Amino acid sequence: MLIRKNVGVRRVAIIGAGWAGLAAAVRAVQAGHQVTVFESSRSLGGRARAVEVTLPSGERVTLDNGQHVLLGAYRETLDLMQTVGADLTGVLTRLPVKLATLQTQHWTVFDYVSLARVLVGWCLRGFSCPQGTTVLALSQSASPRVMKDVIESLCLSALNTAPAAASGQVFLRVLKDAFLSKSYVYAGGKYASFDMLIPSVDLGSIFPSLASSWLQGKGARVRLGERVASLQALQSEFDHVVVATPPWEAARLLRDVAPDWAASVERLLYRAIATVYAQAPADFELPKPMLALPSDAEHPAQFVFARREASGLLAFVVSDAKGERETLEQRVLAQGEAKLGVALRAVSTIVEKRATLACTAPTKRPAKLVLAGLSVVGDYVDGPYPSTLEGAVRSAL
Repeated sequence: MLIRKNVGVRRVAIIGAGWAGLAAAVRAVQAGHQVTVFESSRSLGGRARAVEVTLPSGERVTLDNGQHVLLGAYRETLDLMQTVGADLTGVLTRLPVKLATLQTQHWTVFDYVSLARVLVGWCLRGFSCPQGTTVLALSQSASPRVMKDVIESLCLSALNTAPAAASGQVFLRVLKDAFLSKSYVYAGGKYASFDMLIPSVDLGSIFPSLASSWLQGKGARVRLGERVASLQALQSEFDHVVVATPPWEAARLLRDVAPDWAASVERLLYRAIATVYAQAPADFELPKPMLALPSDAEHPAQFVFARREASGLLAFVVSDAKGERETLEQRVLAQGEAKLGVALRAVSTIVEKRATLACTAPTKRPAKLVLAGLSVVGDYVDGPYPSTLEGAVRSAL
């Protein structure tokens, strides 16, 4: 977003109040500009937004529209949270990632040696590979258990795409930052780069709502429920317009201004993520904040998370979800009951059909678009990260 200091105060319009849009707004305010954010819905946060659900007890609680996990390597996201006043220690639960976090109880010595060989090979190659290489091709020397229990789990959680199609370049970049980055140090302590950071409250209260309050406290305007029909009116009123909408909406807005770029956006493919919220007995507790689950077509959830909003509340995540919502819910509940040994009641099942880009090896993401008085930010433009919160924030900063 080419808005720099020392160019004078500029009037900046930002279309979209998701994480990329709010990050762009914070940065523009920090640069001393007059900022107005337009959001078509009545809620903040985009695809990482808060939703209200009713528990079987009748209690109303606020959850996320999908269970999210951050990494300690997500430095820009963590910085941004702190900028707007988030207490990281209070809102993020740290889960150090060890092999025990994954499904390794049936491993042999051969499996551990196989994993070590794969990791050393990636490290010696500088965590890089030729363009077009899939994660499956990167992992030819891995044993079947290592492939299923570690590489597939990491690939689905990071890229939301199966190893046979997933981009090896993007996968290795995420692992490189996770394994080799320095620890993230903040006022309350530090997070190792490969630590999983699990939100202990809904993400909406961790950043979007705090960002809105911070922006308005600095004199910016946040206008909810206002859909921008075209860029022309804004361009006549503002010095710079930042498009921070979902890709399909960006293509609509920019079809006349940048037709080739809009066409490249319209060629993108997407992957779904399903989150099944379920109620276990109130006295049930997971042994850890997150557990990896053996998964296949009949047992689709790869992970289950403990939620703090109510005793016994669980979130099951299905990456690269396929099938109808009702079928997914039934299969996940049966899977959870068999694995955890407790009865489960459905609370809410949320399927985001276009949750992330299909981060496949041949996919060419749209270039960053910067024109005179106009720029685009979002987790779908060209960059080193997949469709993650860190990818969205980095595109804006």
